[in-house]
Amino acid sequence: MIAKNYQQLGLKMPVVTNHAVPTPEFLNIAGKIPDVNGGRWICLGPKTIIADSLSPEDPYRKSLYDPFRKLLKEKYPKSEVTSFCANGYDAMSILIQTISAAGSSSRPAIRDALEKTRFNGLNSVYVYTPTDHDGQTGEGYVPIEIREGRYSPFNKE
Repeated sequence: MIAKNYQQLGLKMPVVTNHAVPTPEFLNIAGKIPDVNGGRWICLGPKTIIADSLSPEDPYRKSLYDPFRKLLKEKYPKSEVTSFCANGYDAMSILIQTISAAGSSSRPAIRDALEKTRFNGLNSVYVYTPTDHDGQTGEGYVPIEIREGRYSPFNKE
């Protein structure tokens, strides 16, 4: 609705959004609105959203994204990598790593191990401490735009 109103009002200034906006659903609707294309809407989001646009030699794509996409396609051939399935992968991987490090499934042991966990995930780098149980560093988030009806790395030109 906001993207449609943006166009109807004839707005031209850039719109900067958070990581919740660049979803397949937003692209399906707003990507067809001409005024949303071409760098007017800039989203900050995980590289998973634009990974196919990265060079095959990009370290993120080569070591994280492509292996995950291959496994996903083998199990669910019609699926695509989204930040949502990457969230699930990251969460389960962090849990497995933490329980393994804890050597126990007790809640206090898991908490103590989590507070020492660093994980390079698909959506972010996660670093947990006794005072930070959210863990997301934002490392791995990049500016994204809609160009020609698809998500692309932001091009400031």
